[in-house]
Amino acid sequence: MSRFPLREEMFIKPGVLSEVWVKFFSEVSRTTVSIGGASTETTIDDTAFQWNGNTNSGGFTYTLPAGIQGKQYKIVNVGTSGNVLTVAPNGSDNLLGENSSFELEDGESLLIAYDITYGWY
Repeated sequence: MSRFPLREEMFIKPGVLSEVWVKFFSEVSRTTVSIGGASTETTIDDTAFQWNGNTNSGGFTYTLPAGIQGKQYKIVNVGTSGNVLTVAPNGSDNLLGENSSFELEDGESLLIAYDITYGWY
C-alpha cells in the first residue's frame, strides 16, 4: 500500500510500469530533462524538471510554485544523514489532496503534476 493518497486512475499495475512511464514522459513538453538542486530552502522554478535536495547538512523546505495546469516536477531527497526534505505547496494550492506539506526521507522521491481541480498530485 502506497503512503501517497493517489486517485484510483493513478495506480500503477505490476508489469505495466514501463508503459505508464513512457506515457508520462510523452506528455512532458521538454525534449531534455534538466536537474536543479539546493541544500537550503528555496522555491522551485521552471529552470529544472527534477529538483534534488541534499539534506546532509540539515533538513529544509522546497516550496512549489503557484500551480499551472499540467506542470510536472520530480523532487528527490538525495541526502543520507536522516534529515527530511519538506515539500510545501504555494499559498492555497493542495499537495496530495491537502493544503499541507509532505516530507521526503533519505532516498525518497516525489513525482507530481498540477491539475487545476485537484492541485499537485
